[in-house]
Amino acid sequence: MGLLLKIAIFAVVAYGVWKTVRRWTAILGGGQAKAPPPERRETSAQAPRKPVVEEMRLCPVCAAHVSIAAAKCGRSDCPQPA
Repeated sequence: MGLLLKIAIFAVVAYGVWKTVRRWTAILGGGQAKAPPPERRETSAQAPRKPVVEEMRLCPVCAAHVSIAAAKCGRSDCPQPA
């Protein structure tokens, strides 16, 4: 066998081994320690957020639920106050 053929076969085998090892490490956990997520710091100027919950009402024209804070449902013939 010629030298060039030996080098080509070695390159193909090395590539196959490289890809196999990479796939196994990805499947088994990545091989690297993952950094923990950064901690959120709350300052005195930043109050904790409250969940947003709004009262809803049913539009009698289109039967869509509309927030009480909203003026209209978006239709031109909406009977809700502006």
